[in-house]
Amino acid sequence: MKRLKQIIITVIFILLFLIFYEFLLRITEIATPSFVYDDIKVGRTFKPGSDVIFKGAEGFYMGSVNKFGYLGKEYPPEKNKNSIRIALIGDSYIEGMQLFERHHFKNKLEKTLTDSLEKKVEILNFGIGGIDFRDMYFNYTHKAKKFNPDIVLFYIKKSNLLNKEKFPSPEYYLDGDSLKLDYSFLGSGESSLRQKFAFIRDYALGYLLKETYENYYNGMLLSKITNGLIKKDRIEKGKKELIRNEKEREIFQLNKKIFEQLDSETKTKGIKFILLITDDFPEYYYPVINSFSSIEKIIIPKDLNDYSNKKYRYWKASGMLGHWNQEAHKQVAEFLFPYFIKIINNLHPEEKIFTQSPTNILLSNDEKN
Repeated sequence: MKRLKQIIITVIFILLFLIFYEFLLRITEIATPSFVYDDIKVGRTFKPGSDVIFKGAEGFYMGSVNKFGYLGKEYPPEKNKNSIRIALIGDSYIEGMQLFERHHFKNKLEKTLTDSLEKKVEILNFGIGGIDFRDMYFNYTHKAKKFNPDIVLFYIKKSNLLNKEKFPSPEYYLDGDSLKLDYSFLGSGESSLRQKFAFIRDYALGYLLKETYENYYNGMLLSKITNGLIKKDRIEKGKKELIRNEKEREIFQLNKKIFEQLDSETKTKGIKFILLITDDFPEYYYPVINSFSSIEKIIIPKDLNDYSNKKYRYWKASGMLGHWNQEAHKQVAEFLFPYFIKIINNLHPEEKIFTQSPTNILLSNDEKN
């Protein structure tokens, strides 16, 4: 009886400690409940209405997932006919969880475009870290498309074309000349495990433990610790320019089909697609993307893609080189501005939309800031 009493007291003590620790994590905002979850139809995605406090290896993000399930300011699916809507799709560079949401390039770009046009411009951020190009297309067809964008920008790096994301999600495959989705991930052990223990992410402590476990499982925990202690510069190495194996050939055919689908959608629905690509884009992809004249291709400046460029890649707080920093986001906005002015005017040739000089607009906004 005495032993049972001790066990009960111990259990109560542990529960009280966990409750207190959970309260402490939330009140100090050291950790918050997870802002992502595993949807049985789309795989890993953002949880609508979540507050986000994210401390990465490089920087710190504070913002929110709006009620529609994407990052930043919310715009409903129904678009005002007098507005111009732009959807941004990409991986962690578009997601931008290395800096405060207000410093993301979309905010400056949205403001400068709106200031220079007679129509309101709305820019929606559908970026999500860790996804590849096939997942970006899925993100467009199953989420961004519902918000009726006039223009869709895909930010694509070499790794997005060649690699496959590690999280369980639907996968495209070719059935003859048709692009189809394979949902077999739902029966995988990893997917079942993530669904089974999904409730853990509803707690700050649970989410913290889950992140630690996943970093350990994926071999990232030790590197995160050593990066934090040693503060090494991280530089990404390039890959060969040739298709190296059958798996890459299969991925190439899938990507090619997706480009074809985007071209078809431009011709049938009038949506303008932009590929913002890096200067190390695989050479064998250029004949493919250049064959679709309706798709705009923009190569991002080399210095913005250079991992050794401390001006745009260095994070003072962590002493690391990595994703775009605040200065880089400012430069991305300024770089994209004239392209969007040209594209928007081409979409509305019957109207005189553009009212001011791009240079004057950028200068006037910089002066305000």
